Amino acid sequence: MRRSWMRFASACVATGLLGFGSTASYAQTSAVASGSWFNGATWSAGVPDGTTAANVDGGFTVAVDAAGATTNKLDVGNAAGQSGGVSVAAGADLTIANNGPLPSIRIGQAAGGSGTLEVNGGSVTVNGPNADSGFAIGDLMIGDLGSGVMTMTSGTVVASDEMIIAAAPGSAGTVTVSGGTLSTQRRSIIVGFDGNATLNVSDAGSVKPNFDLLVGFRQGSQGTVNQSGGTIEAGIVFTNSFTGGTGSTVNVNMTGGTATARIAYVLGQGRGTTTMNHSGGVINALTNNGDFVVSDGGGNTSVYNISGAAQVNLLHNVIIGTFEGSNGTINQTGGAIVAGDNLAVGRDGVGAWNLAGGSASAKHAFLGDFDTSHGTMKITGGALN
Repeated sequence: MRRSWMRFASACVATGLLGFGSTASYAQTSAVASGSWFNGATWSAGVPDGTTAANVDGGFTVAVDAAGATTNKLDVGNAAGQSGGVSVAAGADLTIANNGPLPSIRIGQAAGGSGTLEVNGGSVTVNGPNADSGFAIGDLMIGDLGSGVMTMTSGTVVASDEMIIAAAPGSAGTVTVSGGTLSTQRRSIIVGFDGNATLNVSDAGSVKPNFDLLVGFRQGSQGTVNQSGGTIEAGIVFTNSFTGGTGSTVNVNMTGGTATARIAYVLGQGRGTTTMNHSGGVINALTNNGDFVVSDGGGNTSVYNISGAAQVNLLHNVIIGTFEGSNGTINQTGGAIVAGDNLAVGRDGVGAWNLAGGSASAKHAFLGDFDTSHGTMKITGGALN
């Protein structure tokens, strides 16, 4: 079967030229006190500029409290046992210049180090080359080798290439967006590349990767997405994305807001497990392939629980158990699923739909599409239209 909504270009994030924690030789300045970014006394070698890398740890917090802050690399928490923080205020801006080997922001850069980035208005821009690149080149990394936390209440944060939360094995990253817009200009936002990552979206927060939202990328990674409001918009939402071996572990909890997939919304693309609890808010996949998939790849087990006032609106299909070796389940006690075409329960794998409440609507329902598949639909309540 042709996997028409697969975007293999997203996997290019795993082939970077520079690995975790890479360093290079160029002018640097480090925080020696808490204070304004623009105060020379805050830094060991003067205020950073577009030719200087900036390091913040030692328990210090640096405030970007006006427009014009710039550096060619920002590392926060870049020593074991050390912590640091950077805050960006309303009306202020911080720019990472594409003028060095690692134009990036890395929060919690070192193993055993920790860092925070607070954006309360203004703008943060990470520039980079006008082409796909490796780790820490045009990237925003929250939890590189260590532990990173980013909170955003308003303003804009833009990474020219991609954003990675929890990059390395043993790393941890948490990003909370309650206002403003977090986006990438070229590639994806990855929630749990190789570590343990959480993305929280609420209130008026907006998360917009140019490519995809990838949750639980590599074997052993853990990714959690909690959406209680705001918007998530991506080409494809992939969980257990491109994982092999034992796979990754993913949890998605949606109680409000809107999640829009311009191509498809896919739970369980690769090996591993995904559990999604959806009790409020709306999932839309109304363009291109327009599918909602529960367990796509071999070696995957995914469960989608829909209840309450949750809604799913699709241009085409609900597919449960897409390929041989996949195992997907929908447990529906409420909410509404509306597919423009088909409900395929066990396309080429194993699929089950337990309908006890709410409604499911489509043109056709298929149980066990292909020779090796198995499909079960148990109806004890609700409505199948």
